Parts: sequence; C-alpha cells; structure tokens
Amino acid sequence: MSAPGALKAARVYVEAGAADAFARRLLSAHGVPEQDAAIVAACLVGADLRGVDTHGLAGCRATSTAFGAA
Repeated sequence: MSAPGALKAARVYVEAGAADAFARRLLSAHGVPEQDAAIVAACLVGADLRGVDTHGLAGCRATSTAFGAA
C-alpha cells in the first residue's frame, strides 16, 4: 500500500540509528521503561526499514499508550 501523493511529499528520511534514538527518547519521555523503549524502538524502526509503515514509527503514539504511558 502506498501513501497518497501529498503524504509522500511530506516524508522525512533519517538514518536508522537516528530514528532508533528518537523513538527511544520519545517512548522514555512518555514513561516507557528504558529497556522496553529500546526493544520497541528497534521493532518500529525495523518495520519502517522493511517498508511496513503501518507498524513503524508512525505507531509510536499507540505503542506508548499500550505501555500505559500518556
């Protein structure tokens, strides 16, 4: 499934390491324990690298909510 044209134009590309660090910080800031944040960040970035955008960093908010973070 591909994104609509307007959404594709708004994409931001970063190195996997930077995306992982961002996801870890974001999840930790929302109360997810560091060890769990590291595991989840790796899964989210891995999904993005495989092209499964629906299970990647776009899901950070839902993921942090599932961990009980606000």
